[in-house]
Amino acid sequence: MHIEPEIFFEEEAFTSESNGICVSAYPLFMEDLSNIETHEFYWVYHMQIENNSSTSVTLLERKYEIIDSNGKKQLIKNVGLNSELAFIDIGETLEYTSGTPLKDGSAIVRGSYVMEDDKGNKFEVSMPVFSLDAPIKSRLLN
Repeated sequence: MHIEPEIFFEEEAFTSESNGICVSAYPLFMEDLSNIETHEFYWVYHMQIENNSSTSVTLLERKYEIIDSNGKKQLIKNVGLNSELAFIDIGETLEYTSGTPLKDGSAIVRGSYVMEDDKGNKFEVSMPVFSLDAPIKSRLLN
């Protein structure tokens, strides 16, 4: 499935900045892939990592957790991006899109990236905490 990145920018981003690296998250609920009655909710999120620091950096690791409204945690830990280290030069932006199926219509995502600067110093960059809230209309019962 290919999704044009422009579709994500219709919503306001969740953004955080640490160590001169600005991270923005653009979540998107995929209604056409989801089935509310069987509790299958599918999300994609577009991530932008902008290097505003004074040195080039390499993305070594992504680690984050998705916590649904029932408290169930899904832990994700990956090497770099697509199992490869990703280089981000000064002033450049790295972008990628990822997704997750959930059994609940609401969750939060939080985590961080492990980076290394051009001098070999490793440091952590916070990912913005963002929510995944399906636009579900509540059903009224008599």
